[in-house]
Amino acid sequence: MNPHSSTSRCGITLMEVLISIGILAIGLSSVVALVPAGKSEAAKAVMLDRSANLAMNVLNDAITFGLTRPASVATTAGATMVVFDPLNVVSGSFAWLSATSGTMKPKGIFASGADVGIGGDALNLGLLQGRDDLLYAEPASDEDPPQNAFVGGVRSFQGRTSALVSIAPISGPFAAGSPAKITAVVFHNRNLSDPVEAIVSGTYNAAGRPAGTVILGTLPAGRAPKEALRPGAAVYCPGASPSQSWLQVAMASVDETNQLVYVTFVGEAEPPPGLVQIALDSVGLAERIVTLEGHGPYGR
Repeated sequence: MNPHSSTSRCGITLMEVLISIGILAIGLSSVVALVPAGKSEAAKAVMLDRSANLAMNVLNDAITFGLTRPASVATTAGATMVVFDPLNVVSGSFAWLSATSGTMKPKGIFASGADVGIGGDALNLGLLQGRDDLLYAEPASDEDPPQNAFVGGVRSFQGRTSALVSIAPISGPFAAGSPAKITAVVFHNRNLSDPVEAIVSGTYNAAGRPAGTVILGTLPAGRAPKEALRPGAAVYCPGASPSQSWLQVAMASVDETNQLVYVTFVGEAEPPPGLVQIALDSVGLAERIVTLEGHGPYGR
């Protein structure tokens, strides 16, 4: 037996360990990079899931606070479609075609047909702006819980969720006793300072284009077509009959080469060929048929 004979040893070299660590690091960094995107998509999914409930709540509040009572509303006489939109209050401009801006009279639901004036903008904003995203004051110490922030005795909120209400009589003018369709459109992070940043015009089924396509007009800076027309977005159709003025996008596919968006809408509804207006940042829509209210014992 040779005491100096050597035997082979199996093991991992330092180089192999370094290579393995490098591969693991690349894999983990890729996973970490997906976390922000996943969080963003999860937030969008939650908002889309809640949008239908939010829209139904807005419809109920609109009826409760008197938006379906013509005597309580200041608008153009003989209007066939009235839109209550915070965009009009904040920006001072009304951009929805073939519709009339509506606001509450100073007495609100207690107003009579003889009352005049507007003055109900504060009510419109309070009704059509979400208050669930509350602001909190900085706690005095790490052991103290956060407290609701108040301004003028009212809880503060971020106002990321807002809505508009559209009321279109099935036939005839905006008057008591008429059947009408009331529509609530819910928005998330909508820009209320400028109609150019909130509404984009387009052409549906333009001549020479495939059926079911929308040619978008000029988009605000930083916006992409897939952001403007996406599932859940609300589209206003000025050329449609009043009872079919709002539609919700079910599916959308962008053709970057031809600057087209192929869309299908919820249900079997479809706008007539021509001009449409896309409500940017809209995430939900709900509708209901109501009868416009007349005078009651509390409004005389």
